[in-house]
Amino acid sequence: MLQYNLKASSTNDPRTNLELAKDHLKRLQSQIKFMEDAIRAGAYPEYFDLVEQPTTLFVPKILWEQALGEEWIKANQQPQNKSLKVVAKR
Repeated sequence: MLQYNLKASSTNDPRTNLELAKDHLKRLQSQIKFMEDAIRAGAYPEYFDLVEQPTTLFVPKILWEQALGEEWIKANQQPQNKSLKVVAKR
């Protein structure tokens, strides 16, 4: 069903390889979403089961904001840990 071969469209330029990989990933994610939507709609019942996920508990934002107050939130804010962004040189 999926006909995917990254090597068939590779070059020696790592910038091009990265962009091709990102493009292929975008296409594959689109295909995965399409297939999962079809399965959730009832397609392929002989191949796939829909299983209930475990419950994840959380506190809605408005409730913890009300409980802690704006002053506490502003006093305890910290920057998120983020990795460096990869940008190709021109």
